Amino acid sequence: MDEYDHMKTVRSIGDFISEDLSNWYIRRARRRFFAEGMDLDKQAAYATTYEVLIGLAKMMAPVAPFISDEIYTKLTGEKTVHIAMYPTSREDLIDEKVEERMDLIKTLVNLGRSTREQEKLKVRQPLSKVIVDGRYKDIISDLTNLITEELNVKEVQFEDDLDKYMNFQVKPNFRAAGPVLGKNVKAFGAALAQADAKELSSRLATGPVEMELGGQKYEITEDLVDVRISSKEGFVVGMDNNVFTILDTTLTPELIEQGYVREVISKIQQLRKQADFEMMDEIRIYMHADDEIRAAVEKASDFIKDETIAVSIEDREDLPVFDINGHKTGIAVERI
Repeated sequence: MDEYDHMKTVRSIGDFISEDLSNWYIRRARRRFFAEGMDLDKQAAYATTYEVLIGLAKMMAPVAPFISDEIYTKLTGEKTVHIAMYPTSREDLIDEKVEERMDLIKTLVNLGRSTREQEKLKVRQPLSKVIVDGRYKDIISDLTNLITEELNVKEVQFEDDLDKYMNFQVKPNFRAAGPVLGKNVKAFGAALAQADAKELSSRLATGPVEMELGGQKYEITEDLVDVRISSKEGFVVGMDNNVFTILDTTLTPELIEQGYVREVISKIQQLRKQADFEMMDEIRIYMHADDEIRAAVEKASDFIKDETIAVSIEDREDLPVFDINGHKTGIAVERI
């Protein structure tokens, strides 16, 4: 293996561990791991994780001999990974349809997250819905719970006519188009102004489009065009390779209250972690809040206690103060 292949292998394994395994599968399955008892679903989550980690340890062994050996021996009880059989690929187990579906879900989720960041919409603030292209309904309609949970939205709405929520505009990318089209770049701008912006951008995403400009035919590629998308009032749009997510940004009083509750839970979990409590330690929560936060917490008290393994939420002054979406709120926790 030369140096390039070595680095490519290391990067591929690292990307799989951080993106597919840790940031997606393990995080998505955390409630399965922490569920009470040991039902078949929990067993499946553990068995899948075990199998993946064993395979990874074997694949990592030639390039990361020490950490791979520690992972393997602790999981299996065997002497060393370096005498284990190297894993071989099983192409008959690859289900391209499953991978296509999950890749689409991850693309939509990543688009939604980046849109929330750009608009400074906290992930813990629930939104009413995300709108996605209706052409995906048959592919992922049974997986929408992944999107609602990851983007913290109440609903996934499939929509065939996305124009109701956004405007398209296409203009020449003069820096790229000028050298290619020369004096015909002005005619190019006029042609784009007359074109159906959405339809043209969709065609360009799949390959070059032929245009006649000044009596001469050109192959117009995506890099020659500047596609601009603006959302209509109350919505924000994310786009990548002609895949869209449209977030409804209208916040109702109910959604705002739920945002307060999510922030409170997050702060309590941080305090648990900072105090080095065990995962299943029961706690008491102490709070001192204004009327708006107090009303939201009282309405969702059972939910907050379930999420934080608390037995009570009690009022107390002189507590460490945190910012709960613009409201100064005292919060502390105590292990029972």
